[in-house]
Amino acid sequence: MHNTTRYLLIILSFLCIFISCKENNERSYIAAFSIQGQSDSARIDTLSRTVYYKMPADVKSGKGLVPVFSLSGKGKIYADGEEQVSGVTQVNFERPVEYTIVSKNKKDTAKWKIVITNNDTTYKWGMGRFLSQAKSNDSTRPGGWYVTQKRTGKFASTNCGPACAIMAAKWSDAAFSKNVEDARNSCTRNKYWYLENIWNYLKANHIPYTVDFRKENNRETFFDDIKKHIDENKIVVVGLNMKYISRIFGPAKNYMQEGGHFVIVKGYWIVDDKTYLEIYDPEAWQVGNSYYKAEEVYQGVLNHGNILLIVSQK
Repeated sequence: MHNTTRYLLIILSFLCIFISCKENNERSYIAAFSIQGQSDSARIDTLSRTVYYKMPADVKSGKGLVPVFSLSGKGKIYADGEEQVSGVTQVNFERPVEYTIVSKNKKDTAKWKIVITNNDTTYKWGMGRFLSQAKSNDSTRPGGWYVTQKRTGKFASTNCGPACAIMAAKWSDAAFSKNVEDARNSCTRNKYWYLENIWNYLKANHIPYTVDFRKENNRETFFDDIKKHIDENKIVVVGLNMKYISRIFGPAKNYMQEGGHFVIVKGYWIVDDKTYLEIYDPEAWQVGNSYYKAEEVYQGVLNHGNILLIVSQK
């Protein structure tokens, strides 16, 4: 009986040690996550250690948000060395946020990425998280008004100017039916078109436009003017040097590295306080919107004549 008791005590001791070690070494993970004041729960990917949370579209900023979370164990969460307290700590989610979960024994750590947005596209496209303003001047024309310069005859590789002229005319006048070859045939003496060729074609086809020969080299004025024209339900044809465009966002890509090129600015997005211009690019690989950084469009236009061709609805 005495030996039996001794064996039982030994077994119980080993069990206590095992349970204690398991408890102390078990890594915690984020079990639940939401934002204070919101009812939805996050999508938690434990394999990639990523939390995805979509805010309502009317929440225009990721600054000052208060996460509400719970862990699977008794660890703690830190960000930039500061302990995060559920329902208390304010966080700026317009920048990349990484949580470090430290286990109870302070020996085990795990890095988690927290992704919070208010839309389905900007983060996926690499533009940012919170879309605060957006405007897009699409027409109701059946079939749309995008035109490609590809497969448009002998000068297809340089037909960005004629293609933009046709797009501008189709956007302005729902009854306009001419094509890129017609625009090119209106001026064949040069392989390359200039912005003047585009406005001459619009004039010949009674499409309303104005030309802004810009004298100032001020980026803020450039942004303000583009935004003003878009807000007035107009579109803007610009010639730019593509070497200043470091990256094209969105579904419609153009892999042109440098040189002169014409595109149409039809809208803008402001994401995490950065401005992107919504573009119809006649050399894009597929139909759809492209998004260029406004700062880079400014540099490209400045180094390619510094002229804006503003087109109105007919």
